[in-house]
Amino acid sequence: MINIALFGVPGAGKGTQAQLLKEHFNLCHISTGELIRQEIRGGTELGKKAKAIIDRGELLDDAIISDMFKSELKKNIGGNGFLFDGYPRTLKQAEIFDNMLKELGLKLDCMVEILLSEEESTKRILKRAEIEGRSDDNPETVKARFEEYRGKTAPIADHYKKLGLYKSVDGFGKIEDIQKKIVEIIETLR
Repeated sequence: MINIALFGVPGAGKGTQAQLLKEHFNLCHISTGELIRQEIRGGTELGKKAKAIIDRGELLDDAIISDMFKSELKKNIGGNGFLFDGYPRTLKQAEIFDNMLKELGLKLDCMVEILLSEEESTKRILKRAEIEGRSDDNPETVKARFEEYRGKTAPIADHYKKLGLYKSVDGFGKIEDIQKKIVEIIETLR
């Protein structure tokens, strides 16, 4: 069993790489973004609250995200491992995540950060908005998301560096080349 977390600025390609890696290693992919979008599409009370917060470019409360994540994790224990996409996003979530894994008899093998400049990330996000029509992908919310990322998410890299679990790859280039670099990192862990 291998458990990998993907990390990076908004628009770095985490979702794209997660799909490719999920298939390559036959892992269970848990995307907090997708969990939240399911709640929004379902019109649940949580989904309505989440949409309002996301439309402002802010992150959801740590407890809400962590509860959703833990529920999904418990449903899928027993396979080849997990690919975590979009969680943890704050230091508090990282602490909750570390304890959650320990409680469930699991461990994180590696956190891979996909490095990309904010300028390139913004271009990708706005292009994605045109293609997918996502309301949370507009210049104002993108700017707010980067501020949230710098203030709340970026410090997670140091947390996992201290634990010896941090790796990084350059996120600029062809999708296949980036995937190859991540696969090489994961192969060294097996």
